Order: sequence, then C-alpha cells, then structure tokens
Amino acid sequence: MEDEGEPQWHLDKKVTIALICGFLSLAGGGIVQTVYFTNLLTAWKTVTDDRLSSLEKSDDSQQSHEKRLTILEQQFDYIRSDLAEIKTLLRRQIPTSP
Repeated sequence: MEDEGEPQWHLDKKVTIALICGFLSLAGGGIVQTVYFTNLLTAWKTVTDDRLSSLEKSDDSQQSHEKRLTILEQQFDYIRSDLAEIKTLLRRQIPTSP
C-alpha cells in the first residue's frame, strides 16, 4: 500500500529528547513573545488613540473660543467707537472754562 517513490517522514534515533524539548521551548517562547508584544502594541495604540481624541476635543473647544473672542473684539470696537462719539458730543455741550 505504501508508495516506494515518496519518502516517509521519520525521526532519526540520533535526535535526543533534550533537543526536541529545546526546539519546543524555543517555538513556545517565540509564540509567547509574539503575544506579549502584540498586547504591548495594542495597549500603546489604545493610549495613543485616547490622547489623540482628547487633543481633538481640546482643539474643537479652542476653535469655538476663537470665534467667541473674535465676536467680542468686534463688539469692543463698536463700544469704543460709540464711547468716542459720546465724548465728542459731551465736549460740544459742555463749554470749557477759560
């Protein structure tokens, strides 16, 4: 039933159990290290995403403050011009004493 043309896989008797255990521990260590670094990078990404979203919220609130500040500056300019006009009218009405 076996096909003589295809060599079958077998383990040579010269391969010791210690060597097999060493290969298995290296493979297991590689898997554990991969999982550890994956978790580490996921945690770093989560922290970075949180910081980025907080900065975006801060930027949005700063932009709304800038709009409000611009409106207040315009209103202050209008108040200043009105005050100058009131001063002019008062100076005309109140004669200065010689």
